[in-house]
Amino acid sequence: MHNDRGHRYDLVFSSATAVDTSSADVTLSIPSQLYLGTVVATTGTLKVDTIESTAVTFTGLPVGLFPVLVTKVYKTGTDATNIVALR
Repeated sequence: MHNDRGHRYDLVFSSATAVDTSSADVTLSIPSQLYLGTVVATTGTLKVDTIESTAVTFTGLPVGLFPVLVTKVYKTGTDATNIVALR
């Protein structure tokens, strides 16, 4: 899959970067899919900007791959932790 900027995305990732929202929002330099390593109880909440939307909150997320291209992860509104950006 390619976006309109020529970046290619599929389920094979070549880069993984920790996303630490413990002290501030995290803006990603390249749109990325996320891996959620820990959620509160059995599901978590994630507030993000996508390529075409801002400040979207997803609820009820399990541990695992979050297959949405994200450009920013918000500190406030996110209770998932151990997040990894995958590119």
